[in-house]
Amino acid sequence: MTIVETEARGELTSRLSRFRAGGIRELMTIAWPLALSIMSANLMLFCDRLFLAHSSTEALNASVNSSVYFWILQMGTVAVACIAEVFVGQYNGAGRSREMGAPVWQMIWFSLFSVIFYLPAGLWLGPALFASTPHSAMATDFFGILSYCGPLFPLGAALAAFYIARGRVILVAVATMAANVTNVVLDYILIFGVEGWIPAMGIRGAAWATAAGQLMDIVVLASCFLSKFNRTNFGTGKWKLQGKLFWDCIRVGTPSSISMAIELLAWAVLIHFVALKDEALLTVASITQSILILFLFVNESVGKAVTTIASNAIGAKQWSIVWRIFRSGMRLNLYLCALFAIPLLFAADWLVGFFLPADSTEAFIESVRSVSVRSCLWLWLYCLVDGAKYTLMGLLTAAGDTRFLAIFGGGAICVLAIAPVIIALGVFGLHYDSTWIISVVATMIISGVFLWRFRQEKWKHNQISTSLDR
Repeated sequence: MTIVETEARGELTSRLSRFRAGGIRELMTIAWPLALSIMSANLMLFCDRLFLAHSSTEALNASVNSSVYFWILQMGTVAVACIAEVFVGQYNGAGRSREMGAPVWQMIWFSLFSVIFYLPAGLWLGPALFASTPHSAMATDFFGILSYCGPLFPLGAALAAFYIARGRVILVAVATMAANVTNVVLDYILIFGVEGWIPAMGIRGAAWATAAGQLMDIVVLASCFLSKFNRTNFGTGKWKLQGKLFWDCIRVGTPSSISMAIELLAWAVLIHFVALKDEALLTVASITQSILILFLFVNESVGKAVTTIASNAIGAKQWSIVWRIFRSGMRLNLYLCALFAIPLLFAADWLVGFFLPADSTEAFIESVRSVSVRSCLWLWLYCLVDGAKYTLMGLLTAAGDTRFLAIFGGGAICVLAIAPVIIALGVFGLHYDSTWIISVVATMIISGVFLWRFRQEKWKHNQISTSLDR
């Protein structure tokens, strides 16, 4: 068993770490390499936009407009592939180590099959989406290149799930950092070019650099996944497509995918609306979303660590640990978000300054700066309440309660956040910082509903590892 009772201390401990199972120190042990990994991945996108901002304002805005739509495909398929983490975690908790490789392989197959979504999107969806937007050619190019390389993203997520679910997250962090270094180096070379050697590719160079970075991530993870040790002890050589297991993974993972796709589509509609409305408004949206991406890694890493520990605890039927994880997740999120008050509250002007376009008028720059700096307070509050949401989502995901997340999560974003934001900007003409005020309130409501669902303790009767035996 992964989780055992230590009689000498009278408390539970976990093989995921040397600390008390579900305690804040164990959560930190799992979360910090994930935080490093996710921060590195977010930094990849951050650097793309930072380089493009210094290339041209048009390239920055085109990348933001098109990448939001690509995220719908990317995160939709990644959400399905990530469900391997729940299967591996519950197998680990139930002591079924030799079965861990099989669900990962099912999601590898899914990633390869996802070309049927990505290829048509790159060929036809991109040109249709951006035909009427400013900088349509650049947006279409960026979206197309990422779509052609799209299957690389769920493939990387499936491989990472094998390590995350077992608490072996250092390797995931190393692989992601290698990917990030690859991306940053190629960003500089491909966006700006090397005189006499490589022509400047602009936004196309940023897209190819991102794809190359993701390929590096896969190479590192796959080389270890297919090692003799893992094939012998964890069944990572069981590469064949298994119909029942494949569809069980799809069944559990698809609701999360739908929820995420709906949420991202809602934000894409908002960005599309902003792009058609005003260049200054779109620039503020580009800056504030880029800053948010840099800081949200805290919430994502804690949420993933919660899923890892909780899926192991549920697999071992250690219910008290699940509640301990909830309390630890909330406390850790508060501690970490307090650190981000420093840049977001006390150095907001300095942070925003990195993204201000150099090729615009002084009046334009000053109007963008003032709204972006005001937004940073609400960005910090959004990170705070979103952290609670991620912790609760991690717990519900670990139990396989993804159908509820799909039914409520995506729809709630549309009703409580996106629609009010469009009304605030389009009807009442409010500044873009009102977007983040509305988002804070909406996220508080959604977190409250997730807490109600968690308190029902349906996760005691929803074990994936048991259901697969039937």
